[in-house]
Amino acid sequence: MKTASLQRYAYTIFCDDLREEVGGKFSLMGIYRNILIPSAPLPISLPHFAAVVHFVEPATEEFKALTIRLYFPGQDENEPPAAQVDIAADQNTAPPETDVPLDRQVRSLAIPFRIAPLKLETAGRLRVRIERDGEVILAGTLQILGGPQETTASGGSSSATEKDSDGAAS
Repeated sequence: MKTASLQRYAYTIFCDDLREEVGGKFSLMGIYRNILIPSAPLPISLPHFAAVVHFVEPATEEFKALTIRLYFPGQDENEPPAAQVDIAADQNTAPPETDVPLDRQVRSLAIPFRIAPLKLETAGRLRVRIERDGEVILAGTLQILGGPQETTASGGSSSATEKDSDGAAS
């Protein structure tokens, strides 16, 4: 039987708040599916907001530089990000699994972001990007609607395809 090759990927879980628990666990409260509908019209300030960015790649690959950036709706990705985390190369280790060949192992990082308060000025997409040794990896988006008067029929799980502000797939 042929086994699929391991691929690098990233995704983000957006929520109201998170706690780091004993044993390396996260407790996430108020997880958003793919849309955030503020309780009042924009602009608004939310007391808490959090995201956990997951980055997975084959254990045989090592990065020199890994940067996670969060961009607010309406913010150009050529501008400084709203939030940024730089991951040191010394965190570039994967625990060895003796019963799994090295070429079948993965390195998995979970990086928490907390923003308190979160000030939302405009509707649009909150975007997460990872830069790994010069390569940009799309790590997720959260659609921010204009407030309770703006409704949507969408309530399902988020799409794997990201779209930029003009609706084109990115």
